[in-house]
Amino acid sequence: MNTFKIDESQELIRKKGENNLWILHVNGVPQSSTPFRLFKYYGLNQNNIDAIKNSYLYLNNPVEFNDPFDCTYNLIQEKQIRPVDGFPVPIQNNVGNKGICCFSTIDNSPLMWPHYSDSYNGFVIKMKPAFRIQQEAGMEGQRLMRVIYSNDPSKVSETMPFANSYQLGVKLAHWSYENEWRLVVDKTDNDFRKIKYEKKDIEEFIFGFKFHDEKKDKLQNELRNELLEIIKDKFPDVPNFTMGPDFKNFKLKKTPLFNAEDIYDFNFD
Repeated sequence: MNTFKIDESQELIRKKGENNLWILHVNGVPQSSTPFRLFKYYGLNQNNIDAIKNSYLYLNNPVEFNDPFDCTYNLIQEKQIRPVDGFPVPIQNNVGNKGICCFSTIDNSPLMWPHYSDSYNGFVIKMKPAFRIQQEAGMEGQRLMRVIYSNDPSKVSETMPFANSYQLGVKLAHWSYENEWRLVVDKTDNDFRKIKYEKKDIEEFIFGFKFHDEKKDKLQNELRNELLEIIKDKFPDVPNFTMGPDFKNFKLKKTPLFNAEDIYDFNFD
């Protein structure tokens, strides 16, 4: 078998000469197996500031995601979890031996900024697409993979070489606006959550336009100031930007900042 049909417009085709390399094709067009850029959305909270300070990515169990179909076992023919009449629907995506960190190829999504960056009070980092993570105890492998979006994906047998990646990388088409790529880590320790990367792999900091405002909450002001101090100290040469509504066009606009201190007095006037 050299072709697996996902739905009416998408299929996986085995690359010639490669037993385990399957390429996604959409309407007959092969899709890149590596991203051309990567962005990570963050809310403004202590955990995310700690992640920037200590250069690590947090790995989630899929059961913690906001989409119950994400990484569902029901995509695997032999592992489908069938509900029982009269009982609550069972959880279908508790995959404790995998850790996932989500990225996007776009930084100007008017849906992702409110959903994942505290309604423009948070920030986004741009990372090198070929960022390197440190091999540590608790993990045995990792891969960066494109998410496939489909409202009616075919089920796959667990005997297929791509079955595990298929389960971990197919989402409902409703989420396609995210343009997601995800880092999947194979864990030997289910409690392993933090994976280190090199500081030089951050290429940009992008702040939501509300990040600039004086916060009503004292803690939020302290968090903002703490993040800015970390950026000034650890990332002095990394460009800073702000993202907010463009006055001329009905879309978001990314605007450069001279340095992190400009965030205090920057405005769109």
